[in-house]
Amino acid sequence: MRYRGWLLPPALRDFHEGRIWLKEHSPFSSEDIEKAIQRKYVNIIEGIQIKPVMKCNRCHNTDPHLFTKFDCSKCQQQCVYCRHCIKMGRVSSCTQLMTWTGPKAIKINKHSLKWAGQYTELQQQAANATLASVKANRPHLIHAVCGARNENGTFGVKSSIQKEFLLD
Repeated sequence: MRYRGWLLPPALRDFHEGRIWLKEHSPFSSEDIEKAIQRKYVNIIEGIQIKPVMKCNRCHNTDPHLFTKFDCSKCQQQCVYCRHCIKMGRVSSCTQLMTWTGPKAIKINKHSLKWAGQYTELQQQAANATLASVKANRPHLIHAVCGARNENGTFGVKSSIQKEFLLD
């Protein structure tokens, strides 16, 4: 016996989950997209909402100065497009946007803040003071030279916080 139904391609879910994507730019076959829409795994929304207020459904822009009308060759009508997010590709009133509404991917979060280096004496002092401030729930400011690889000094603090507060 052969299965004659449609199986959700995991790559389709993984790609679209958490994104607002132009339907015409989806890297998946139109057949798979249509099946996902039929099964309500994908929600289709209009690119530009005209009423009650003009709004881009991709970037949520509502500034009327950032919308422009043009003669659309796709739908052969006057369309409106959003100039706020034009660098990501034009979203117009005849554009269809896709959002993922299907089953969520099962993701295993591995918290791995590891650093194999060694602190200098002053970095160790700063890390200890920062950790003490975090444990005492008080703010702490470290003055450091930008670009001098000072981020290494935060690994021990982040790792300790992670072990103590996040994983218990």
